[in-house]
Amino acid sequence: MVKGLFLCAGLIAVVFLVCHVAGFREYTSVLSGTYTGMGSAASGLLYAVASLAFVIVAPILAIDAGGLFLLNLACAALGRRQGQKRAGVTGEGYA
Repeated sequence: MVKGLFLCAGLIAVVFLVCHVAGFREYTSVLSGTYTGMGSAASGLLYAVASLAFVIVAPILAIDAGGLFLLNLACAALGRRQGQKRAGVTGEGYA
């Protein structure tokens, strides 16, 4: 699940990078009602959506993935420590 969240954040970043390099930023003027006669409204809309996703969604996914990774790491360490305590008290070993 952690890899999937990082992958989605990376995919959003790549889509935004491609839109930015392709020059779709120039076509966002259509969204404010100042049509310049060149380009398409779809390119401007795609750039605006990619930009918002890059600024809002991708950081949330990356932070969530990092937190989930740390939580999984802590649970694994705590589980090993609890298993060692139980094995010492009961005299049984855990596989």
